[in-house]
Amino acid sequence: MSLKKMTEIEKLIELLGSESGDRWLEFMDYVNQNLSHILKRGKPKAEDIENSIIGKAGFKTWKEFIESPTAQGGLAWNLSTFDSWKRAYSIVCNYPFLRNLELSASFINTIYRETKPNFPISESDLNEFLVVREEKAIANQQNKLKMAENRSQELLEQLKAHEHTIALQQQEIDTLKSQLAQGAAQAERLLGSEKRVGELETLLKLNETELNKTKNSLKNKSNRLDSYENMGFLDKLKALFN
Repeated sequence: MSLKKMTEIEKLIELLGSESGDRWLEFMDYVNQNLSHILKRGKPKAEDIENSIIGKAGFKTWKEFIESPTAQGGLAWNLSTFDSWKRAYSIVCNYPFLRNLELSASFINTIYRETKPNFPISESDLNEFLVVREEKAIANQQNKLKMAENRSQELLEQLKAHEHTIALQQQEIDTLKSQLAQGAAQAERLLGSEKRVGELETLLKLNETELNKTKNSLKNKSNRLDSYENMGFLDKLKALFN
């Protein structure tokens, strides 16, 4: 590779370092002047590539040339950005007044999309459009801010409503806990009562048993007394000493 071509590549790499100002236009001017026959639609001739900076750098395609690392003689760039520059450059060619305004390629493409098909035909028309554009942007931003404020107020009201609901639910929970505690105490008292009832039933059964025993004893004594009364004198004497 000759020193001349190496210098051209280095110059292109330098121009790729910034998209601001008109440096990108210098890059596209070089491409337009030296590679337009290669970059036009359709497959370029192999001899045209070989005789261009692309072929002299050892590459077979423009894509390979711009995307290869600088250490390999490429531009370490990307094809999508070049396509963007190419679109902006075409607009500059159609509206020459843009060349002196030091606008970036991306800005020119953006303005073109926003104004298509009525792109400003002069610097004054462009400035007028930009003023209106800025006013719309400010109005849009203010509208978004207002919507955000309204949404914030709405969320604040929802938060207060939720807090009120939570407070009511907490009151209900406290009431239920109190009722549960009272119920537990009542249940404990009922269990104690049931236990006492069981004890009384046991005592009642014991007393019934004793009562039955007493009844039987009295019955036996009554029977003996009746028998004693029906005895003769001698039998009574025998019964007393038995």
